[in-house]
Amino acid sequence: PSKQKTVLLTKALIQGSPEEYKKHLASFSGKTTQTLQWEKASALLGRLKQVDLKNKMKKENEAYCLRSLTSEDELLPTVREHWPEIQKTYEKFSGLDFDQALDSIKTLSLANPVHQASNWLLNIPSIAENTIHSGSFNATQDKDGSVRRAKLFVRVGNQYMPSLALKTYLVGTGHSAAAKLALNPNDEFNESKIVESVEINDEDGNLVVSIPTDHMSQVPINYAGPQKMFAYLSAGEILGDSEEMTIEQRVQGPDGKWKEQEVKVNKAEFLKGKQFVLGATATGIYDLRVTPFEENYPGVETHANFLDNLTRQDFLRTHPQESAVMTFGILGGGILFTFIIAKMGAVVGLILTLSSLLALYFIDSLYIFPSGVVINIIFPIFTILFLYTFLTFFKYFTEERKKKQLKGTFQKYVSPAIVNEILKDPSKLELGGVKQEMSVFFSDVRGFTTISERLDPRALSDLLNHYLTPMTEIIFTNSGTLDKYMGDAIMAFFGPPITSDKHAAQACRASLQQIDELFRLQKVYEEQGLPMIDIGIGVNTGDMSVGNMGSSTVRNYTVMGDAVNLGARLEGINKQYGTRIIISEFTKRHIENENFLLREIDWVKVKGKNEPVKIYELIMEGSPEKYLASKVTHFEKGFSSYHKREWKKSIEHFNQALDIDANDKVSHLYIERCQDYLKNPP
Repeated sequence: PSKQKTVLLTKALIQGSPEEYKKHLASFSGKTTQTLQWEKASALLGRLKQVDLKNKMKKENEAYCLRSLTSEDELLPTVREHWPEIQKTYEKFSGLDFDQALDSIKTLSLANPVHQASNWLLNIPSIAENTIHSGSFNATQDKDGSVRRAKLFVRVGNQYMPSLALKTYLVGTGHSAAAKLALNPNDEFNESKIVESVEINDEDGNLVVSIPTDHMSQVPINYAGPQKMFAYLSAGEILGDSEEMTIEQRVQGPDGKWKEQEVKVNKAEFLKGKQFVLGATATGIYDLRVTPFEENYPGVETHANFLDNLTRQDFLRTHPQESAVMTFGILGGGILFTFIIAKMGAVVGLILTLSSLLALYFIDSLYIFPSGVVINIIFPIFTILFLYTFLTFFKYFTEERKKKQLKGTFQKYVSPAIVNEILKDPSKLELGGVKQEMSVFFSDVRGFTTISERLDPRALSDLLNHYLTPMTEIIFTNSGTLDKYMGDAIMAFFGPPITSDKHAAQACRASLQQIDELFRLQKVYEEQGLPMIDIGIGVNTGDMSVGNMGSSTVRNYTVMGDAVNLGARLEGINKQYGTRIIISEFTKRHIENENFLLREIDWVKVKGKNEPVKIYELIMEGSPEKYLASKVTHFEKGFSSYHKREWKKSIEHFNQALDIDANDKVSHLYIERCQDYLKNPP
């Protein structure tokens, strides 16, 4: 049906006009007409109105209950007006005017904070007729079934009954009890009251003690301990003729533990001045309760414990400022705890957490609880456990993410062993420049420009990758860090980010291994018909700045300084001496105790320095063969004579070195120098 027709039908239905409804219904046809008959539609509408009306009544009733019998109750004037007729219906209001009846209703309901029992179950006549006083012994159980509190009194209507323990105490001492009431702070109409405290007064009306209670006159029981902390006496023995009887009671031994013992006592002396609670303790009686000390605790002994609390005035109470102190304590302590845990590792955090929990336990058990104050220690305990658990998981996930980022960054530059070491202690990775003694490494391919001209780009790229891959692995194997590739050149450093005293030896060892790898690659390239390559390596040791350098957008973990520049120059001057590895005198000092074979080949002037730097050729690691040792010995003698200006003698030693190795280009260089100095003395 069209929207317009439906609107007209609905309007007629709501207005209750069947003629108008049938008029508009005639415009429909088929099954629709049968479905929308007036009788069915009006009945459905009636049911819907009925449901809606019931819901409205329910809401109104709930709203009225909140203001019933208060100054906001709009029905009170009507009730007052018709009170004589209403009074005839209820016998309990007989003889009461409206105001008296209203006070009675409030007393029995809204304004009375004392627990309302459904009815009394009194003693059997044979007992009731021979007793003067009565007491209530109902157990007050918490939600978990434990008995932790005792009611001082209960009521049925406006009839009150003190608890068994309270009544026993009052009869034994001759005191009286009175409940002190106060307005309920949670009642917005100020109509209801709560029990503020219960005062015990002596016969003269003087205050003996004020018992701290909750708003329903309930008091926490300060248990002496497990069962039989008080003496158990058999009723049969008490009523018997014997002058002695046996009692059962826990006694503290020399080891500090409480153990059950049976003791024979004189009946008359023991009973004198005592108060007793009569009840059943046998398991089969099923008068057993759950308490904080035991699951099967005789119910009668809960009354004995509270009677003991009254006698010794040893009550458990809450601190009046607990809410405020606990709130600010948890807030402030939580912030401090969070800050400390966030700065510490997992193990230290766990130790701190356990220490905090133990400190809370000992403070509560040794100082707070013995003074009779009960605090909700579960809140600070939960706060500590929650914060530690939350922060541990938070740190775990964030640290894992950071470690993945670090690993992803540094595994491209350093060996996996160094990456793992950094992840164990990220503080070893200083972000930003830091000055540190370390060794720098430079290597370069000789004649790479000529090689690149002979090969197409793809073949050149394959050759370079084939060369750089094993050379980089050698650096990583020796705990080095790859700084960068500069075309065919490699720059690396040894030392940071993991501090090592052996960084110079690691750099020298990596240099020698690269030369060995070079010889292997040369054979492969020769077999494949590729151009032969050769490399020069320079190593220097000194103070350098290391860290993340660069701009605010792009950074590189690198090294800078004069010592770095010297290392780069040492690599370049290999060409002048025909060597492959040259190290500085500074590196040589760090490896003097290592088993490396070196020979001093010259003194070179460095830009910015007045004194020349001694440079050495790194030959091998380990004990050299006889011929190699002899060659180095002759060269060193020639080098010594050279510095003494003994040119002819120097030439003789260099020639002896050439007799052993005719390709020793350094000896050739010094022979040429000596011959030149013979002609033109310096």
